[in-house]
Amino acid sequence: MRRLMAFWGMVVALAAASPVLADDGVQLGATYRGMVQFKTYGSPQLPLPPGDWKLVGLTESRSDTTNIRVLQGALLQVRTGVMAGRVIFTVPDSPSRGGWARPANCERKNILANFSASATMSGGYDCLTLEAVTMIRSANADKLGAQFYDYLDANKIKKPGTALSVGFNVSDGRTFVAAAYLFNPDMEKVPPAVVTSWHLDRYKDEPKRAAYVEKMKSWAQEWRAKVINGAKGNLSSSSGMAAMTSPSAAKTVSSVASPQIGKVYRDVLQLDTYGTPQIALPPGDWKLVVIGEGQSDKERIRLVRGYLIQTKGKAIAGRVYFNVPDAPSSLGWARSDNCTRKEPLADLTRNAGSSKGYDCASITAYGTGLPKNAMPQLKQFHDYLEKNGIEKPPTMINIGYGLSNGAAYVTVEYQFNQSLDGVRADNLAAWRAERIGEDSRRRAYIEKMKAWAQEWHPKVEAGFKSALTR
Repeated sequence: MRRLMAFWGMVVALAAASPVLADDGVQLGATYRGMVQFKTYGSPQLPLPPGDWKLVGLTESRSDTTNIRVLQGALLQVRTGVMAGRVIFTVPDSPSRGGWARPANCERKNILANFSASATMSGGYDCLTLEAVTMIRSANADKLGAQFYDYLDANKIKKPGTALSVGFNVSDGRTFVAAAYLFNPDMEKVPPAVVTSWHLDRYKDEPKRAAYVEKMKSWAQEWRAKVINGAKGNLSSSSGMAAMTSPSAAKTVSSVASPQIGKVYRDVLQLDTYGTPQIALPPGDWKLVVIGEGQSDKERIRLVRGYLIQTKGKAIAGRVYFNVPDAPSSLGWARSDNCTRKEPLADLTRNAGSSKGYDCASITAYGTGLPKNAMPQLKQFHDYLEKNGIEKPPTMINIGYGLSNGAAYVTVEYQFNQSLDGVRADNLAAWRAERIGEDSRRRAYIEKMKAWAQEWHPKVEAGFKSALTR
């Protein structure tokens, strides 16, 4: 039996890394969705969690006794400039007649979970472990580790101090697949902690950390079947899996840069959250001044919120607010506030719907003061105005859209400064439906906004479907 060494939490005996020369079906820089299809021995497949995964590290080595070529790679998922996940894979390019030694990782004790099955008579194994890992670059990192951390540094991608790693080692006795799925608990509002706080005897001291570990245990056991089927090459695009192996092809579909604070956008703001939605922007320059996150109440799904601003001189000309989820919901989403506005100046809703889906739009007057219970992102926006001496009127007109297909949603609100068009309204009472007629300019402005909102709706809908032309 050939003895294999541990490799990033998975056991694989390898000699010094060498450049990747063969056509293995994967390419450095490519973005993948659903799965990775290899051209190595047995044509194995690596299932991927939802979203886009970019191959940022790729190398090969030779087993220490049989000189069998082994391929290693690192895939990265980034959301709003933060590392959301990492997948490390290892696959051999030839079968081993003597079998592969059961990895030492299968026998690990004192970790968060070990669901490893007993070895088979044929020398096969099926190991599953869950543990916390420190995301600190080692001084003696191997080539793959160096590639991964170099990519994070070069692209200024934030990473957690500690992450949870779900490790799979699967073998039929002749070949194997090793994969470690690493997730960032910060994305689900789990309090940051050093790796010792994730120890088997301590993680339950923090309720959110304990709940996250239980969630990962369930996910790992459900995902196990996909890894086993992938090792056999039994995954298919018909089951919702789709592989992309060309960087050029990937870019047309899913190579999405994270939005950057302080950057000016025109026409479209491309988000890198679930479904890669796009926010349609009215003509002119729009500066992204705030981006932050929240969390859904029931499923603890990460929500991404942000504000863009357009100015004219020292005055605010417009503001765009967006709110999108970073994962699909299995329960559906409650209807948007834009479906239920009280006494709107106009209700342009097409389908009030339910948690299974809706398509709502409304026009309301908006007071620009800072509410006492304002979200952190709104407070940040007001801080930005004050810091930069940007003037705002007492009220603005808000055109809000809410769209959902049940699994995902997008909320977008466009607010415009009517005073720049010579329309005055010093308080919200002046915008009540029964009083708009008292001022011809105010009445004409609302009619103008109604026409604009109806014309703009297809752009919002196309952005939700990621169909806008950039």
